[in-house]
Amino acid sequence: MPRKSKTSSKKVYAPIYYKLPYYNAPDFIKARLTIDIEKLQDFIDEHASDKDKYLNFDLTQSNDGKFLITLNDYKKKESD
Repeated sequence: MPRKSKTSSKKVYAPIYYKLPYYNAPDFIKARLTIDIEKLQDFIDEHASDKDKYLNFDLTQSNDGKFLITLNDYKKKESD
């Protein structure tokens, strides 16, 4: 299915979720990520175009301290 490009000025949250590591996890593990594969595929189909090789994400922090994974839809302007 061809992908379509859709950009928006509002934040787009990826279907990728994190949890803090278990209490006995090694120090180098900072978080566990969970990805809903079906929702991620739908997300990719909605936000990527056929020419996109990557989707970029930012790990942001809300005012209440919660971390969120948001789509970074910044596109460089092509120079003439």
